[in-house]
Amino acid sequence: MAAYPYREQTDLVVVAPDGQWVASALGWYDEINRVGLVEPVSCVPSFRGKGLAKAVNIVLLHAFRSLGATSSTILPRGDHAYPAPARLYQSIGHPRGPRTVLYIRD
Repeated sequence: MAAYPYREQTDLVVVAPDGQWVASALGWYDEINRVGLVEPVSCVPSFRGKGLAKAVNIVLLHAFRSLGATSSTILPRGDHAYPAPARLYQSIGHPRGPRTVLYIRD
C-alpha cells in the first residue's frame, strides 16, 4: 500500500452488516495517460448474484473519473471456461475488448 501508484480512493471494499468483507475492487490510475485499470475484483461466493461486484466496479469507475480519468481498461480472462468476469464488465457498459490469456508451459 505504500508503493506508488497505490491510491486509497481506488481500493474499495463492500462490507456486510456483520462486518464481513464480501466484495472488493482495486484500481490503478495512470495520471499521465488518464487511464484507470480495474484489477482485481472479488466477491465471496455466498454473496454473488446480489450486484455487489457490479456496484463496487461502478464506484471505482467514478473514483477514476474524480481523479481525472478519461478512460478505463479491464482485461478479464473471460474465456469459455471462466466467462463470469467478462459478463460482469459488460453489464456495466464496458465494451468487449482484449483479455488476459493464461499460458502454461508443459
